[in-house]
Amino acid sequence: MTRIPCEIIRDLLPSYMDGLTSEESNQAVEEHLKECETCRAYFQAMKEAVASERYVEKSREEIKKEIHPLKKIERETRKRIVIAVFAVLLTVGILGTLYESLYGTGTQASAEDVKIACSKIGDFVTIEFLPTDDSYYIEIWGGAYSTDENGKETYEWNKIQPVKWRTKPFETRNKTGAHWGFQFLDEDTIVDQNGETIQLTGEESLEIEFAGESKVVKIAELYTEEGGETLER
Repeated sequence: MTRIPCEIIRDLLPSYMDGLTSEESNQAVEEHLKECETCRAYFQAMKEAVASERYVEKSREEIKKEIHPLKKIERETRKRIVIAVFAVLLTVGILGTLYESLYGTGTQASAEDVKIACSKIGDFVTIEFLPTDDSYYIEIWGGAYSTDENGKETYEWNKIQPVKWRTKPFETRNKTGAHWGFQFLDEDTIVDQNGETIQLTGEESLEIEFAGESKVVKIAELYTEEGGETLER
């Protein structure tokens, strides 16, 4: 029997390995491999390479099978994280709005919210505004610019408004009340909050605007105890 060249056998080996060759071709390949050590080694190397490739492919499929449920878990986890973050942001927003509405906004105080104490030490008259409820503190909003029909601005230094604010929780309390005052250079002359010297005619008054009502006292009367008594009533 004529010996088949190695090149032809090597060309047949891939089909032989896949079971695609005829019975006669199979017999010829096997006979050649028995006699040819070089082709036998070549065939062995081919089998190992194919086995390795199949192993790699199998590993890839197994990895895909393992990764697929992990991806699903990852998507679910990501979804839960997004929902949790949104819920936290929503809660923080609601709490922030509530906190701002309770503690970030002052309201005009009523006469019942404030206790007034008036004192005169030397030339200085001080009117103190204290809260009647310890859960609040008082600030004074004083002075405002008004514009008349001719567009002229006037600073109304003699109108003040007590404003109450809720005391913030867990905050060191550093203030409770507020004060407003004048310096009398003499009984007919004062220095106002802006440092302006004002000559009194006897008609000037201080108006304290509470919610729903106002208290008015002649400024000249504050030079004596009479004005303080009027405010404290």
